[in-house]
Amino acid sequence: LRAVGRGDGDRLYPVRPEVAQAWRRLVVARGRVQVGAVATELGWSRRYLTERFRGEVGLSPKTFARVLRFEHAH
Repeated sequence: LRAVGRGDGDRLYPVRPEVAQAWRRLVVARGRVQVGAVATELGWSRRYLTERFRGEVGLSPKTFARVLRFEHAH
């Protein structure tokens, strides 16, 4: 998953810039940002962001935020 945030060229397909931006926003905030706020920053609906993020990352942005919060708690 970290490869998305770094923009590694090892992926089989490119990640949409908006999805990468959402990824970075969640990482910088350590998962402590509302998904709706991230979607608004992108000019997307929360539902559209969730669909795109899950399709490209494999997790919903909410689940990814939970993982980040857990990682930073320990």
